This record gives sequence, C-alpha cells and structure tokens, in this order.
Amino acid sequence: MKCTDKFMELFHNVISTLPYASILKNGQGDSIKLIDLVKYMETKKDCIPINEIDKVISFIANIEFSKARPLMELMESAETQSQLFQIIQ
Repeated sequence: MKCTDKFMELFHNVISTLPYASILKNGQGDSIKLIDLVKYMETKKDCIPINEIDKVISFIANIEFSKARPLMELMESAETQSQLFQIIQ
C-alpha cells in the first residue's frame, strides 16, 4: 500500500504535539521510540505492507483521544480508508 499525502498529514498532526523522547506502546505490549516511528513512516510511506500499517495504527490508537481521533475515525471505515491509502501492485 501507499500512504496518501492526507495520511501523512494526519499522522504528523497526531504525533507533532508529543515530546521528542516519547515511547509509544500498543495493546500487544510492543513499544517504539517516537522518532523511530516517524523515520520508519517517512521511508516506507510509498510502499508499506498492510500488516505494518496495522502495527503503526496500533501505536497511534493508544495516543490521547483528541490527537488521534481525526486519523482513527478515517481508519474505522472502509469507505474513508481510501482517503488514506492507495493499493499498489
């Protein structure tokens, strides 16, 4: 999949207010440094497997509601997910 500009914009909006040294966690017990997540998304945005997007989203889902809501609401619906990703061959 390819992340659209809208996804990257919303992604940066979500994480931009977090402290640089933040460690993000997901429900599976995984953790990642915020800067590592940002660098990962910046390098993989043009071609990222679905399972890796799911993992990125699992970290975002644990960020404060008011910050994560704009992106997470689009993720919740198959109709609106097309604004965030393009399928590539």
